[in-house]
Amino acid sequence: MTAGKSLAITISESTLAFLQRTARELETQNNRHTATPVFRIYEEIKVEKRDGCGDHLERLDYEGAEDHYCSHCKDLLGEEMDFDKLPSIGEDGCDCNYIDEAHWTFDVELLPAQGGYDGVAFLTEKAAQEYLESNSYHFDKGVVYAESAFRNHELNALIEAIKEIGEVSA
Repeated sequence: MTAGKSLAITISESTLAFLQRTARELETQNNRHTATPVFRIYEEIKVEKRDGCGDHLERLDYEGAEDHYCSHCKDLLGEEMDFDKLPSIGEDGCDCNYIDEAHWTFDVELLPAQGGYDGVAFLTEKAAQEYLESNSYHFDKGVVYAESAFRNHELNALIEAIKEIGEVSA
């Protein structure tokens, strides 16, 4: 369509109400310094790093890893295999930090949520926050994060259409 040309369309009242609410939210939300934000849920995720290069160190806990623990930790585990008895790695006589097969190193990074939720995007921060709150059991330390859709011409056009319909019909 060319600019200034009008078109009459018929939509349901519920669709019109949705478009108006969404348009209002798009116009009033904090865009976080981007013209066309889309909001996604991010999480703090442990990302394995080469041994000694990560900021964090953790004892391996897969079945059988205890065979590689230091002798002090093996003794503390006992036959009950009570992992709650173990000291933090490197403390109270624990030498697991010196045994490569007993620990791993990692950094904690803020990345898109994993487990099937990494592609979910929202037009408004409010919708993303509501989704996160109602589905919090899927996320470990989830946070709403803004990304930019400035290179997505289709999404930009749809956002503008929603704003235009919401503005005209208000």
